[in-house]
Amino acid sequence: LQEALSAFTQLVESNKDSRFKLKSKFSVGHIPENMVPFFNTRNSETNTETKHTDVQLKQLPTFNDAEKLACDTVLSGHSKGILALTAFEIDGVGCIASGSIDRTIKLWNVRTGDLITTLRGHSKAIFVLVTFQHDDGLCLASGSFDRTIKLWSLEDKTLLTTLIGHTESVYDLCPYILNNETYLASASRDMSIKVWNVNTRTEDAELS
Repeated sequence: LQEALSAFTQLVESNKDSRFKLKSKFSVGHIPENMVPFFNTRNSETNTETKHTDVQLKQLPTFNDAEKLACDTVLSGHSKGILALTAFEIDGVGCIASGSIDRTIKLWNVRTGDLITTLRGHSKAIFVLVTFQHDDGLCLASGSFDRTIKLWSLEDKTLLTTLIGHTESVYDLCPYILNNETYLASASRDMSIKVWNVNTRTEDAELS
């Protein structure tokens, strides 16, 4: 797929009207503004991967009614820019967690717009937030420029543990379950991926 994306990129030339035109191999002219190209590398008849990559157009929904795009609620409270967001639900209530350069994580009630609580503990900006289910209930993991990962209980709004191991900022987090064990993969500016066992709160592997 990466080779197909690279080849497609070479075929695209920019136009003055901010649309783009495809060169000879994919001569379809101007792409309408509500259409986007996507790749199909699977043969629908045999359900197998093919070497040839088709470029197709997928229509995006259009919004003619300006009210559909109107802002519903503004959540204000951070003192500096917000870098991370994730959504979750507790007891049927929709919530949002926001991570900021101000080093805090704020939990919000989406319906009312009220601030539920503020989680403090990181010494630098929070860059990524993810939620996952665990024995402790619904949990939140936060990755920060302070090189640490913190695990929080969204049930009790408390810090469960801090995972230390990266030597640079943590840029991404990915929770998953394997053999009934909960793991958290973390990607860092130190060019490594670490795998943490959430059950034991320890580093399980490093990919670098």
